[in-house]
Amino acid sequence: VSKRDEQHANEWRRDNEINVIGRGVPKPVMTFEEASMPEYVLKEVLKQGFTKPSPIQSQGWPMALLGRDMIGISATGSGKTLAFLLPAMIHINAQVFPSYYFFLFFFLFFL
Repeated sequence: VSKRDEQHANEWRRDNEINVIGRGVPKPVMTFEEASMPEYVLKEVLKQGFTKPSPIQSQGWPMALLGRDMIGISATGSGKTLAFLLPAMIHINAQVFPSYYFFLFFFLFFL
């Protein structure tokens, strides 16, 4: 993705009516595989019948996975929820869960 020509990325944005403002905006991903999501997530997304990311997902995932701020405005049904939810789930699953949290959780909810 990073090796993709900037002109190609800009043409794709124009064709998909995506406006970006800011410095260092990452290029959009064109396929689910390019989004670098874990295999278990990719498998479930493809199982649901999706063939490629929607435009807001294509531009939003690279932003979110880099920890960048963004505002995404798009029509209902365009994939906005998955555009922010999928990177959030990936981030949460990558966190280390200290064992003392388990004991705190157990203590607070079961005692």
